[in-house]
Amino acid sequence: MGRPARGGRWGRSLIAPTPPSCDRELVTEARPIPSRHQHTDERTGGSLVRVTLLLLIVGALLVGGCTVPRASLGPEESHSVPVTDVDALRVSGGTTVEVTLGEEPSLELSGPRRSLRRVTVEVEGDRLSIRPGRTFWWGDAGHIRATLTLPDLAAIDASGAAEVDVAGDLEGHGVDVRASGASDVRAGVTASTTQVRAGGASSIALVGESGDLEARASGSSTLDLGAFETERAAVEASGSSDVAVQTLEELDIEASGASSVEYAGDPGVRQNLSGASEARPTASRSDR
Repeated sequence: MGRPARGGRWGRSLIAPTPPSCDRELVTEARPIPSRHQHTDERTGGSLVRVTLLLLIVGALLVGGCTVPRASLGPEESHSVPVTDVDALRVSGGTTVEVTLGEEPSLELSGPRRSLRRVTVEVEGDRLSIRPGRTFWWGDAGHIRATLTLPDLAAIDASGAAEVDVAGDLEGHGVDVRASGASDVRAGVTASTTQVRAGGASSIALVGESGDLEARASGSSTLDLGAFETERAAVEASGSSDVAVQTLEELDIEASGASSVEYAGDPGVRQNLSGASEARPTASRSDR
């Protein structure tokens, strides 16, 4: 396989895709031909019955889905994909990525054969994107696992139930970590400034240190930053989210909608709380 130029794309060309099949069968029922006298009166009624049956069939497909049996996705396979040096990663669609930092770029994808055919890997500028495809009628596309090695990394964006686990520290003047749609990110960070965003029941856990931290959690998300030491932090939590931080000097808190912010260290705290939200030192857990 040829090495794509920077900004190139790898994906469906790995193996020619085979159209997915659907195991559902549509059963029709023969009906007697109406008499001359019945024809006019029953024409309208028959049309309504046919329309109703069609709507019921479509509704059943939409609700139940026409899924591809997992066994039909084929045997488990692994493929190496050429990648260039990047410093940002975007992952979506239930993909699990294990990242190792400090070595030459490489990427290996593992999963069911038919699922691998639908994976798209793109390098756009300094960002690597990994997106799995989907089967017909929202079927299960099969779980994709990626093993990625990069010299360094400064940004992660995980969405759609993706999972990213980093061995090593994200480094740079500014580090950006985002998770949405029930995604999880775990990483070490050493940076001057760090931005963290979690939404839609997502979770981000960081260890390490940063001078400044800007953290935002929404939609029942969790930010586990208690082992991530910062000098100054601004935290915003909404929609029943939970945030834990460690800040030494200054901490600004805005919390709403039954959210909770816990903080370690002895910072000067400014807080704006509404609804059933709360902010408290981590030590106060023992007082519950």
